[in-house]
Amino acid sequence: MKKFNFWRSKKFWQIVSINGIIIFCLFMLLMFSSHKLLVQYLTNHYQERMDNVTDRLETQITQKTSDIESITRFIARNINSDMEINSLQSTIEDLTTYGSIVDGIVVTDSDGHQIASYINKLDINFNKLTDDLDTIDDKLMMKHSSDQRDNQYIQYSKLVGGNTEEQRWVHLFLDINNESFQSIFQSLDFVEDSYTAILSDDDVLFRYNNLNQHEIEFINQLEEQIIANDATKTQKLDISTYDHFYSSQQSIPKFDWRIVMVLPSSDITALSYQLNKILIPIFIILSILLFIIVTISVQQQLRPLNKLFKAIEEISDGHYNHRIRDIDNKSTIGSINAKFNVMANKLDNYRGDIKHKTDQLKQQKNFLNRIINHNPNGIYTMNWEGEFTLVNKVYADLFGKTPEEILGKKEIEFNPNHEEALYYLDLNRKIIRSNQVHEIEDFLFDDKGNKHWFHVGKVPILGDDGEQTQLLCVITDITEQKEKEALIKRQAYYDDLTGIPNRYMYKDKLRQIIEQSEKKNKKFALLFLDLDRFKYINDTFGHEAGDTLLQTVASRLQNILLKSATVFRFGGDEFIILFPNIEGRQEVADLAKEVLVKIAKPYYFEENKFITTASIGISIYRDHATEMKSLTKFADIAMYQSKQQGKNTFRFYTEDMETDVSAKLRLEMDLYQACDKHEFFLNYQPIMHAQSGKIMGAECLLRWEHHQLGLISPSEFIPIAEETGLIHHIGEWVLRTACHQLKDWQERCFSNMHLSVNLSPVQLMDRALVNKIKQIIEETNIDPSSLQLEITESSIIQNQEQVVAFIAELQQLGVLIAIDDFGTGYSSLNVLKELPIDTLKIDRSFLDDILYDQTEDVVLKTMFDLAKKLRLSVVAEGIETQDQLAYIRNQYCQYVQGFLFSQPLTVTQFTEFILQNKE
Repeated sequence: MKKFNFWRSKKFWQIVSINGIIIFCLFMLLMFSSHKLLVQYLTNHYQERMDNVTDRLETQITQKTSDIESITRFIARNINSDMEINSLQSTIEDLTTYGSIVDGIVVTDSDGHQIASYINKLDINFNKLTDDLDTIDDKLMMKHSSDQRDNQYIQYSKLVGGNTEEQRWVHLFLDINNESFQSIFQSLDFVEDSYTAILSDDDVLFRYNNLNQHEIEFINQLEEQIIANDATKTQKLDISTYDHFYSSQQSIPKFDWRIVMVLPSSDITALSYQLNKILIPIFIILSILLFIIVTISVQQQLRPLNKLFKAIEEISDGHYNHRIRDIDNKSTIGSINAKFNVMANKLDNYRGDIKHKTDQLKQQKNFLNRIINHNPNGIYTMNWEGEFTLVNKVYADLFGKTPEEILGKKEIEFNPNHEEALYYLDLNRKIIRSNQVHEIEDFLFDDKGNKHWFHVGKVPILGDDGEQTQLLCVITDITEQKEKEALIKRQAYYDDLTGIPNRYMYKDKLRQIIEQSEKKNKKFALLFLDLDRFKYINDTFGHEAGDTLLQTVASRLQNILLKSATVFRFGGDEFIILFPNIEGRQEVADLAKEVLVKIAKPYYFEENKFITTASIGISIYRDHATEMKSLTKFADIAMYQSKQQGKNTFRFYTEDMETDVSAKLRLEMDLYQACDKHEFFLNYQPIMHAQSGKIMGAECLLRWEHHQLGLISPSEFIPIAEETGLIHHIGEWVLRTACHQLKDWQERCFSNMHLSVNLSPVQLMDRALVNKIKQIIEETNIDPSSLQLEITESSIIQNQEQVVAFIAELQQLGVLIAIDDFGTGYSSLNVLKELPIDTLKIDRSFLDDILYDQTEDVVLKTMFDLAKKLRLSVVAEGIETQDQLAYIRNQYCQYVQGFLFSQPLTVTQFTEFILQNKE
């Protein structure tokens, strides 16, 4: 408890305030009344003085003009018409020089012609001297010189003489700027700031200004008011809101002039302000004295109360022996102090017992705290309001706080999730009402963002004597156990490579979606996605490239789908997307299009860049099937249909797809066993010299005789072989078998025999292909120049850089290169010019209508001219008539091939054909 301070006493400040208000009011009344009285007195005093000054000015100016009239009369008596000019001039100079009355004299005749003059320091315009003499009647008048000096003077003109011929005009001039005239005003100053002027009816004839710089700014306004005002008494002039002047005027009737004196009002009120400067310090001193007197008085009154407060403070600090001394029992506060001493004595008696019991409670509490704080589990209790009443260190550490920082607070105060805090408050109250033990598993994030799992046991505890029931909570950290469970679940339900859900998670998720869709009467789509050319990329660039590709595809799919759908890795290069709550097919088609676009973007692995696409099959719940197995199967069938129709597309399942896909799947399975069962064989179609008709070589053609289906067209099984990657194994077998046969024919019957072998675009991606070809050439011991490898034009366009490098390596081996199906791939001239090739094979489609279509003729001739300029050999395929042959023989084409000469032949048939051709 703090010591009572009289400064905080309400009574003290009431006394101080009342006395201060009284003094302030008296002070303001004194200042106001003194200001009014002083200003009134000074105004009357200065006005009286100003009136006296203007009277004196009028008297002196009148005397001055009287002197001028006397001089004029003197001159009139002493000059006449027959007086010599020199004598007259001398008299004028003497009067002007030795007299102090006038500053110049001019004598003119009655017509205004100058007779004699003497002017001292004045600039007089003699030409205008008598301009207005007709209007002059022995009067003074003010004149101004015409030069830039702006001289001012008083002119007095009088006509003297008898008859008209002897009359003379005498003009006397008084310079109002000379010392004698100025001394009239200087001798009248009685304050520092003043303004004196002589006014005519409409102008200021003379001014003597002694105002300060600020007041001079209002001189024009001041003079305007003076001229406009004809009053002769003292009056107040208001120039602006803050500038006032007092003026006094006197008339000089003889000349119709007014003498005016002006004094600023500030000079009159200055004394009042000086008085205020004296009164303010007096007021401040009186206020301080009053404050000191009141302070001492209140302090004396509050001294007993201070003793009581000090005693209470001492006892509250543990000084129980302290008592209040010097008590005045007659006063009310003295009686209270006496009773306080009695209470303090009783309190001291009970203090020992209380201290002993407190020590015991402290020991028990410390022991309990040690047990709680050393418990490996988190322990806390909460009351009905949700306030923490007990917290151990383990629980507080979870929030990065101490137990003291949590005690007395509610969870909502440090849990940013208010909804969660309110939920648990409601749950705790339900447990307290039920008086039943409750166990849950829960988690929270610590101050570092780490997630912790706990087993929480909540036990209601009823207080003694009907006290409020509290909730005891014991939490056990099961984070490690949960992490192990999550790891096991992740290993079981998530793909290790891509991190997305796997086939097992897919089955659980599909089952859940089917149940939800059944309840809500909703549809969902199942998208079965398979990467195109994945096996080729995996075999060509290695398994690491394949793994990177799968990870990137999974990441792209997750970025596309976000929360709208879920993606699973079904196995290998297959993914499944579950798209719930769809409204129609268009929604699914839009998603499939977006997936295809994203997957078709380039992929990078180390220094390699490659592109893959995807084929997607779609089945829809309710429209196609309602069972898990059927939905997956139908989407898979639709995916195979997408691959058959060119890949990089999607198809919705239809019933007729199942038959087509089943047949394709059967063909694919049999293709794996075809090599082992020796179902592949080679045919050879002769290539003839266009002019001589002699055989020059042959093109090797692969055939498959299925053990049940018979001959299978290459257009059916070659795409399957390329898709599955079997083309690498089959192609190597074809090349090795063809080279062995070529060597046999060269040794037996045709030493100049050349053989052409087709290479699949998929084979061109195999980096080991050149080494395989080199190995076969060495193995069969054939001349490399007798082997010609045919590459389709489209495969060059798709992989130009890699194909060019591949052809360059083959040329180093000495192998010839031909572009097959030339004209169908839209290759540019620049590509042809850069490729190190030897032969162009013109596709048969250009020869079908060559005799009837002039456009085809132009195209073919362009091809032949191109080959000629590039110095390439040309083979025309598909020659079936003599007319076509005759056309070719007239063009730049060295070799022909077609049914006109022979269909593809077996080895035996081709050997006989060679022998017959030789004969």
